[in-house]
Amino acid sequence: MKMIRILLFIMSFVILPSIGYGQSAKEAYLALKKIEAKVSVGISYKDYKAALGDAQLAVNLFLESSDANKKLKLSESLSMTMRHYLYAGIVWEHKFAARSDYIHFRGSDKKFWEAILKGYPDANEIILADKVGEAGGLIDTREIISFFLKKASRELKNATTIGLND
Repeated sequence: MKMIRILLFIMSFVILPSIGYGQSAKEAYLALKKIEAKVSVGISYKDYKAALGDAQLAVNLFLESSDANKKLKLSESLSMTMRHYLYAGIVWEHKFAARSDYIHFRGSDKKFWEAILKGYPDANEIILADKVGEAGGLIDTREIISFFLKKASRELKNATTIGLND
């Protein structure tokens, strides 16, 4: 019995390191696909945050792998998809902090929205369309969350066309 324990202990040093490294692009892609599927049928904020954490782990492990350097376009696409999902989560978080579907475009939130506008010029129409007066106005968080989720879905489709086996 003692000999079996020793053999198992030694084998764990040989086998386990290979399991922990080398997250595949497919695993990262599937983690992002799970979020897309959950969003399409409806997901609570709590469940979204948990799914986001799982996907972030899978994407990070892939991006830290040597395989990611060989698949740069795919790495960029999966990373961008994750970024879109993260921004949707941040806006959702703002929505709950404000306890409203609308967020004010002023004060500390103004810097956040300016950063969004800089990184996402195509969001200008949505954000500025809801802006009221010079002091800023209200932004419909549902529209912005939907905007990021659609961008994530399109980018994930792009990852599919790039190919997971390239």
